[in-house]
Amino acid sequence: MPKDVNPDDRAVGRRIYAARKRKGMSQDEATRALTLPDGAMSLFERGMRSVPAPILGRIADLFDADLSYLVTGTAGRSEITPTERDLIRRYRKLSPESRIALYRISETMEVRA
Repeated sequence: MPKDVNPDDRAVGRRIYAARKRKGMSQDEATRALTLPDGAMSLFERGMRSVPAPILGRIADLFDADLSYLVTGTAGRSEITPTERDLIRRYRKLSPESRIALYRISETMEVRA
């Protein structure tokens, strides 16, 4: 590891890399989605540059990753799984009527469980 790489930045970068790969995005796609300068994602992932907090939050949102995990390597209190996060994202896109219908379905499923 080069002398100028902070081990904490390197660890954050590895977690960002893993989250991006899980999401199935290339560095270029992530860079465009986050409106970052060319090469910024590479610098972050390799730990060559510290990720500013506002950008780290946007990265977590884009990759559906736990912000606490990206920073510390341990899950935050919410411990929402990627699948649960995806369900929430999809739910938020539903019309009010569809949300009510889905709620009723979940009540029925809960009774059966």
